[in-house]
Amino acid sequence: MRCVALLAPALAASLVALSVLAGCATRNTVFPPHPGTITYRADDGRPDQVAPVDEVPERSRFVLLDRNGRETQDPAQAVRREPIVEVVMTGARDPTGPRSIREYGPGRTLWRSTLMVHSPSPPPRQP
Repeated sequence: MRCVALLAPALAASLVALSVLAGCATRNTVFPPHPGTITYRADDGRPDQVAPVDEVPERSRFVLLDRNGRETQDPAQAVRREPIVEVVMTGARDPTGPRSIREYGPGRTLWRSTLMVHSPSPPPRQP
């Protein structure tokens, strides 16, 4: 399918809307900027840390969503870009236990959740 832009503003706006639904306007999509900071929270007694978004890798600033609402790593497939504004880590008190990392957008919308578990140490190598 080819994306076509016409000069008539009303028709062009309709075609842009249709092309977004069809998934072909993704390369020229302009996304809103990040709100500016990401707050990091942990349950280990440390105070919250607030990082300016400029100090955070791009991959950790946003969740990219494709036209089906699923996360994608390919910016060309993204039709939505949602900011991450809070990262919460639980289980940090026990260095050998599982840890949960949750990434939230504005309004506490949960975008990503990761569970990290420690695997047992491998047995020592025999000569």
